[in-house]
Amino acid sequence: MRPAEEIEDIVGKADCKAPDAMRRRLWKDIAETLNQSQITTQKRGDARVWRILMNSKIARPAIAAVVVVAALAVGVETFTRTRPDKTLAFSAEIRTNMALDLDPKAAIPLRQTRPEDFDVTWDGENGGTLRIMPDSSLRLATPSWLKPEWNNVVAWAHSILPEIAESTDTSVAARKCRFAAILTSEGNLAVVQIGDYDESKARLQWQVESPTPPGYGPVQVVTLACIDPGKPSAQPCAIDFDTGGTSVIPAQVLNLPPEGFLDWLEQNGIDAIARMTNDGGGLAGVGLACKAIAPGVWTIIDALGVRDVMSDIPYQSRDPILFEEGRYQVVTAFKTREGGIGILQMRGADRARRTTQFRYKMVQPDSPGATEAQAQEEDEALPLYVSAKWLCDLGKYVLIYSNDHEDRLPQSLAELREFAESEENYQWMVRDVEYLGVGLTCADSPSKVVAYDRTLLGTGKGTNVLFLDSHIELVTPDRFAELGLPTEPEDAGTTPQK
Repeated sequence: MRPAEEIEDIVGKADCKAPDAMRRRLWKDIAETLNQSQITTQKRGDARVWRILMNSKIARPAIAAVVVVAALAVGVETFTRTRPDKTLAFSAEIRTNMALDLDPKAAIPLRQTRPEDFDVTWDGENGGTLRIMPDSSLRLATPSWLKPEWNNVVAWAHSILPEIAESTDTSVAARKCRFAAILTSEGNLAVVQIGDYDESKARLQWQVESPTPPGYGPVQVVTLACIDPGKPSAQPCAIDFDTGGTSVIPAQVLNLPPEGFLDWLEQNGIDAIARMTNDGGGLAGVGLACKAIAPGVWTIIDALGVRDVMSDIPYQSRDPILFEEGRYQVVTAFKTREGGIGILQMRGADRARRTTQFRYKMVQPDSPGATEAQAQEEDEALPLYVSAKWLCDLGKYVLIYSNDHEDRLPQSLAELREFAESEENYQWMVRDVEYLGVGLTCADSPSKVVAYDRTLLGTGKGTNVLFLDSHIELVTPDRFAELGLPTEPEDAGTTPQK
């Protein structure tokens, strides 16, 4: 396999579209397991794999002494950003003789210098350091991984709020980390990024939001009639995701020219209409920004993850969201014209009745206790997720084994039994996995298939595949022959081990 730090991508590259939230959760699982297993590895006298896996992830924040500075007013710019989740973003330059209040109500130029007005200051220690004010009740924490991205830090900050509340850190040197999560004096969560800086000044950007992370509203299952100008339907054929309302489109509207039709849809708050095309039934968005992600994500992606996915998708997709017969249905994250965010998944399309069905759920701000997607035991997304999770574990076991055996992969799954986290985990591998790593070494082509889920393959819709470069992909049946997988479900367990 490639260098071991790439194990993080095992599920992150599932279907090449899995979101950051899924990567973070599964990487956390891997890291915790590696920590649990480290004692066993050291007993074998070789801790090399742990250094490979963990060293690039550790960056300890510097802790420096508090320096008292004069508090002066600071000019603050508010970013223009329309968001439904009560998030505000700001930018300001801070100098060594200045202090800054991060909270939205006070993030304006101040004329007085009362200490309680301010949250952070800047000084020249270590080339430039951001500090909370002396004797402040604020709490500060910094991410410990290299080169984090803004959305990842926001999700991380929400996930460790209890740890931030107990943190004793008072500063962060910009050369060590460009981000800080701060619980402000007004009880908000501020994520601060240090931009251009030197010992005397720094450009800060920060985002302020409620410390209560967003959650989901209830799952809605909707059936819409597909529009047909020649045969207007009395059934609803359009939906406003923000309100949940469905609409019948009058016959006279269906016969308007395209510009007039679109104007009517927008004026009535319509976000999507049902359509039937030669490729199948589905939805056409109306000013809807969309991004397709892996099918199994429906089960486990939380509301913060969906918000992350949509944060960098400014365009409106004109591609229809289709139901694909005989396939696992992709999950589509979306953002409406009004800024509402959610996910949807197609459930079916009936050509005879000219209807299409889908399910969706909206991200709702300040929804305590509703931050996780709820898995339904009968939902096909759940076995997809479990398969990806446990193939991820298998990739980890193979990696550890190869580091201990001169880069040679095991000859059978039995050689991995000592690494399995539980008997259930091992029995799943024996029962559901077709292992193809016999005779492979880390020097072989990274596109070589190491293993696949033969139970999923038997459904005929696709299967999760583990490749030699440690990534997992949900492969559709049209690629089975290309990868040397059996093309008939009944042959799923008979692939020769190459």
